[in-house]
Amino acid sequence: MRRRKLRWVLVGLAIVLVGGAAFMAWSRPDPLRVDNFKLLRVGMSKPEVYAVLGRPGEYLTRDAEYDDGAAEDFGQAPRYAHKEGVEVWKGDQAVFWVQFDPAGQVSGATCIPLRQTDHGLLGNLLWRIKYQLWKWFP
Repeated sequence: MRRRKLRWVLVGLAIVLVGGAAFMAWSRPDPLRVDNFKLLRVGMSKPEVYAVLGRPGEYLTRDAEYDDGAAEDFGQAPRYAHKEGVEVWKGDQAVFWVQFDPAGQVSGATCIPLRQTDHGLLGNLLWRIKYQLWKWFP
C-alpha cells in the first residue's frame, strides 16, 4: 500500500515538473517589436501606449544583450532609463524607453535593439528558471 502511494506521488511530481518546464519554455508573441515601436507618436496618452505595448516591465523569455545596431528615437527621446517620467519596456527583441510629460503625453521615445543569446535547449530553460526566480526573489 505504501509503495503504491509513493509511486502515485512520484508520478504526480513528474507531471508537475514536466508541465512547469513546458509552460516556461512556451513562446508567447512579443509585443515589444520594432514594428510596434513605429506605432508610437508624440502626444499619445499613457493608455494608448499601454494598448500598443502593454504595461511597462521586463518580458524576457531568453537571454538577450544590447545589439550594436543603431537605436531609433523620436521627439525628446530619453538618453537614459532612470529619468523622471521615463517608463521602460524590455522584451526579447528590444528595449523601449518612453518619456511622458507631466500631463501624461508621450514627448519622445527610444528603441534599443537586443540580440538574443542562445544557450541551447537546456541552457535556455535553466536561464528562464533562474530569471523567473530572480524576479520573484530579488
